[in-house]
Amino acid sequence: MNITTRVNASGQKCSAAMMFLSVVLLACSGVAQPSQPQKATLKRADSFFGMHFDFHAAQDCNEIGKNVSEESIADILKSVKPDFIQIDCKGHPGLSSYPTAVGNRAPGFIGDPLKIWRSATAKEHVALYMHYSGIFDQQAIKNDSLLARVSADGTRDNGMTSVFSPYVDKIMIPQFKELNDVYHVDGVWVDGDCWATGIDYSTEAREAFRRETGITAYPKSPDDKGYQELRDFSRKAFLTYVKHYVDVMHAHAPDFQIASNWSFTSFMPEPVSINVDFLSGDYNYVASLNSARWEGRCLQNQGKPWDLMTWGFVPKDGSLRYKSALQLQQEAAAVISLGGGFQAYLTQNRDGSMMPWKVLPMVAVGKFVRARQRYCQYTTPIPQIALFFSKDDFYRRIPKLFGGWECGDYIKGLLFALLDGQNCVQVLSEHHLKGKMSEYPLIVLPDMGYLEPGVKRDLLEYVKKGGSLLVTGMRSAELFKDDLNVTMSSDSLSTNALYVKYNGEYSTITAPYKEVRLPAHAVPMGELYAATSPRAPHYPAGAIIPYGKGNVGLIFTDIGSHYFKGGSSAVRTYLSAFVAALFPQPKIEVQGSHLLDVTLNTIGHQEVINLINIGGSHNSGIVDVYDEIPPLANIHVSIRTAAKPNRITLLPENRPIHFSYKNGIAHVMIPKIEIHSLLVVE
Repeated sequence: MNITTRVNASGQKCSAAMMFLSVVLLACSGVAQPSQPQKATLKRADSFFGMHFDFHAAQDCNEIGKNVSEESIADILKSVKPDFIQIDCKGHPGLSSYPTAVGNRAPGFIGDPLKIWRSATAKEHVALYMHYSGIFDQQAIKNDSLLARVSADGTRDNGMTSVFSPYVDKIMIPQFKELNDVYHVDGVWVDGDCWATGIDYSTEAREAFRRETGITAYPKSPDDKGYQELRDFSRKAFLTYVKHYVDVMHAHAPDFQIASNWSFTSFMPEPVSINVDFLSGDYNYVASLNSARWEGRCLQNQGKPWDLMTWGFVPKDGSLRYKSALQLQQEAAAVISLGGGFQAYLTQNRDGSMMPWKVLPMVAVGKFVRARQRYCQYTTPIPQIALFFSKDDFYRRIPKLFGGWECGDYIKGLLFALLDGQNCVQVLSEHHLKGKMSEYPLIVLPDMGYLEPGVKRDLLEYVKKGGSLLVTGMRSAELFKDDLNVTMSSDSLSTNALYVKYNGEYSTITAPYKEVRLPAHAVPMGELYAATSPRAPHYPAGAIIPYGKGNVGLIFTDIGSHYFKGGSSAVRTYLSAFVAALFPQPKIEVQGSHLLDVTLNTIGHQEVINLINIGGSHNSGIVDVYDEIPPLANIHVSIRTAAKPNRITLLPENRPIHFSYKNGIAHVMIPKIEIHSLLVVE
């Protein structure tokens, strides 16, 4: 093939190989050139699909811009058709990958690659955001060690800056203003922020803590007086730092859009108290689908536009194993079904250019999400089951100030067990449920060591008035034992290796357990054995206890942590028995497979049921990339409605589907679900 050589904005020739791949990329898009641009560049609040590129420029980057051309960028944008892209600007090493006049530059540039990216994206009406590392900045500390956070032993961190230092005003805000005023980018995605912060033992932090709390002795360990106050103070200090750069930039440029990566998400389950423009996070590349299932539910009720970023590859053994289009589509389905936007992270070369072959799968992913966008974007979840994610308990049990990928097994596993029973579940914290508990037919608690007394009173009042509460884990059960007349031994059994017997079947469970005695009016649910012999001593595994006009279900073992470590159909079935007893008439019931996630939303006057095939090798520790997900056949969906629907439409086929209607329930049979099907009920 005779390919005309293109020249980038700095006069450098692009390689023939790169040009050939660009042609292939456009051919795969199935769209003739030139593409029809959107009428206007979308704000992040209206964006649905994007891509993220970064390379964390370091000392080895001395030819940034060499192979960056407007034409190659345009090829990617025209074929994938994203609403936005994010590109590298300043990574954790602290060196900027554009020729900044106010920050710390990488060693060498050929031209100005950021101007090229901005020109290409502007012509295609694609929003351009910067990947900018916030607190995590190694170069800033190399230049001025006084910017570093101080550890308890007095040493200064070599990578994490202090929120009490002038770093934000000396480097961050000047660069943000430069990016806005000189390059006219749409905003920043601040990486290395909440997950990078920590307790600061600098003189400035100590003095601020003493002024705010009156505590003169600065605590150094959890056993020291005032340590919890110090953690709360440190979290507040981080929020003050974020609020400062957000407010300064909005005053300077009201349309400059900002997200602090992972703030107000599962890492930080609290109300959005800062005027960030959107919420976002890059979820775990290990068991990515499950990560998306969890993280999306922690974001969907936060009241801000949000999206989630998958890693488009799995790093392992020094290599990057790039995911297939099918794999990315499955993850996208988990995110967009909850109302969020979806983006994928792909690496840039060390000169800031892109290899088009890496982007090829995103063409198919873009078509996949666009086919479902109308009935996924701007949706509102219909209350069914609320899984309580307590901020107060979470902050007490994690070692860091805020969470991370490694945190929350106890509640993630419980969520997955509920979802694997085809339940519609929202993850809600204190601020979501306050004054709104009555909207949820069932509230589920994970194993918790702390419950704020006011929240406990509200939960019991909710049950008294007719609500249903399911309490899991021995520690959570202990919080309610006196209210429910349950007695427990003071010591746990000598073994954590137990067996739950329910409906004649045994299931292993590994969790601490104290001997329990139930009140006479309790309905036992299963028995717990230390051995599988029916003659062995056994104890109540769970029970349902009437309380006022409602009921409280108790499962006396931490099934969430157990299920996270290894899914169990028997544990799922046992949990489902409680759900069925406490919530006998859900809006949606699905039969035919347990490999389905179900979400229930509204948009306008329509109800939208998302059915996501979660089969495949996504949860395998030895399979990184897969390109086959067995379809699910003959899925029966029962939908409770006040009146017979006028029409039920199956998407993405966009065709009416036959249904029967009897006794207030519409019955639908879906012959096959490949990855993500939707039912729109009108």
